[in-house]
Amino acid sequence: MAEFTREELQRLIASCKRDLGPSNRWFTPDGYANSLALCVIDAIYSISANYRTVLNVLNRYRKLRTEQGGDADQDSIDDLLRTFDGVDPESWAGLVKNRQRTSTRSGILKSEAVFQQVHILRSHGIFTTPDVHNAVLGEHLADIEADWKAVPGQKVTWGYLFILARPHPPEDGNNASGGPSGLTPTPDLLVRYAERVIGVKPDRMIIRYVANALGVAGRALPSEKAAAVVRAAALAEGWDVFSLDHTIWRYQSKRPHLRP
Repeated sequence: MAEFTREELQRLIASCKRDLGPSNRWFTPDGYANSLALCVIDAIYSISANYRTVLNVLNRYRKLRTEQGGDADQDSIDDLLRTFDGVDPESWAGLVKNRQRTSTRSGILKSEAVFQQVHILRSHGIFTTPDVHNAVLGEHLADIEADWKAVPGQKVTWGYLFILARPHPPEDGNNASGGPSGLTPTPDLLVRYAERVIGVKPDRMIIRYVANALGVAGRALPSEKAAAVVRAAALAEGWDVFSLDHTIWRYQSKRPHLRP
């Protein structure tokens, strides 16, 4: 975990209290409780991209799956893999009309990253969102993380995958079912998930907000440190870390950040 000072933590907390309003009105990211396929696509395509372009990719994938007689919002990793049948990652990029790369320097096509990550998840026996939850409860999470992050440009997407696939408490209005296929997550799962998943996607918006709060240049703030201090602020104040991350992102990107 990246190090930060107590003064830096207090600066971020003060900024959040000043800017973000009451925490009981913060949004939480909806995620995709029943579709690990959409979690993977969203996590990978959202990095260094306007979110409208991500929605376009998701909608084109949904259209493709509908044409195939499937339902993207219920897709497993195997369902996603089948959309690559007969096409290579470059051709798949054409299907979703997005040829962005994971990085401007030595990056690979995001479609190639999707293809590689699908095979990595399958190699670890992860096919659905419940499998993600079981991985959090298991003993091999670090091995899966190492394999995922070995794909070019995927260090940030690892944490975001778990945000999108996370179990929702039953009282969370964003997902009344609580979990996949209407299953209510156990208290142990919710506790372990909060302990083992950092819950912050340190993209440009998060880094920009934290850098401003700390009084440093964004380029001088490592993404790991930004994520760590946001998580620490949530823990210190009793805030839900997923909601804090999402609310900072909405505030910094000039979206409505408080529920009515």
